[in-house]
Amino acid sequence: MTEDEGTGVICLVRTTRRTLLWAAAIAAVAGGGAEADSGSAAQPPSVLLRPTGDEIVVFRKSSEGCDRDDIPDAPARALQLADGTVAVFAANQKNRVMRGANLLSVRRDCAVVFTGRRAADPAAYDDRLWLASTWTTDGTNLIALVHSEYQGNTHPGQCPSGRYIDCWYNAITLATSHDGGHSFTRANGAAALVASVPYRYDPQAGRHIGYFNPSNLVERDSAVYAMMWTTGYREQAAGNCLIRTEHPDAPASWRAWDGTAFTVQFINPYRSTALPAEHVCQTIDRYHLGGPVVSFVRHTPSGAYIALFVGGNPTGDEQLPWAVFASGSWDLIHWSPPRMVMPVARFGTNECTTSAPLAYPSLLDPDSPSVNFETVGDSAQLFLTRFNLERCRTSLDRDLVRIPVSLTIDPS
Repeated sequence: MTEDEGTGVICLVRTTRRTLLWAAAIAAVAGGGAEADSGSAAQPPSVLLRPTGDEIVVFRKSSEGCDRDDIPDAPARALQLADGTVAVFAANQKNRVMRGANLLSVRRDCAVVFTGRRAADPAAYDDRLWLASTWTTDGTNLIALVHSEYQGNTHPGQCPSGRYIDCWYNAITLATSHDGGHSFTRANGAAALVASVPYRYDPQAGRHIGYFNPSNLVERDSAVYAMMWTTGYREQAAGNCLIRTEHPDAPASWRAWDGTAFTVQFINPYRSTALPAEHVCQTIDRYHLGGPVVSFVRHTPSGAYIALFVGGNPTGDEQLPWAVFASGSWDLIHWSPPRMVMPVARFGTNECTTSAPLAYPSLLDPDSPSVNFETVGDSAQLFLTRFNLERCRTSLDRDLVRIPVSLTIDPS
């Protein structure tokens, strides 16, 4: 997975030609318990995350990779399993796990636990699949939100232009494990569907459409929440969608924010003829969440929620570099002006003279009491994928790294 310039999507891909597609949509977007009136919320808290130590390698592809394509291709997610060990997912199309006694000691397990069937029919939602978000209540039975990517350009007759970006159709599906993440299965087709735009795959669309890159899952008021990104298409505006359910193992139970409450039910466009405008989400705080939110957690000491995204100039300050940004919220709906966590090199810009790009931020606290690591204290680890450069270009040589950070919440 790569952060694609010009798409506004964290692009789950293997080939480096797709790393130059990312900034345009971010720039466009920037210019249950969360059911608060949009005009009456308390001032969102300001979040300050500061790196407090050096970068530490968690997984080094060149020496620990199981094969050529074994790369950290999605934000890191962690679970505590029933046997007391910790599993970390930083997925690829061939989904593998890192395991260890604790969050800071995980090592690669080369067994492939899940993969897509590369189905040529877009209605199957089963082409290329990434385990993007995980959840458990007992450490044995796990669910995962799956970034389900249909690549029409890889299937004969499905992409007249032959260009990946023209024929990319994305949805969110659900997979389950009943053995502590040693294997995952997924229902066929519509039975696995969590969220799809209410439009069928169009080989003439000329660009990517759908819902992408679900964040990790967070519990609030007996429900589970996640963010997902959409690039915008017809009635669906671009930005971050907030979804929730009280039954995370039931794909059809997830609902999206409609601007007032969580009433938007997703439909399968291959089975339903319902009015599309009634089945798209209302995006969340597009002014402050200026990029795909791929990680959000609850700060236990204050009760504030912290969202992370990578982007450039989300506040309108022309002096800000491309960076990891953090924003705070009390209710998941209203977010504070983002503050820079750390600058990162941007894909495709003078890579011969810059450091290796960093992407896919994920905030994890090794001391979190949550089996899903959805909470943090006043210190945590910022996990990122480092895109090592070869001949001044990003490549399949990618490492998972972590940086210790401190957290300060200003309740405003």
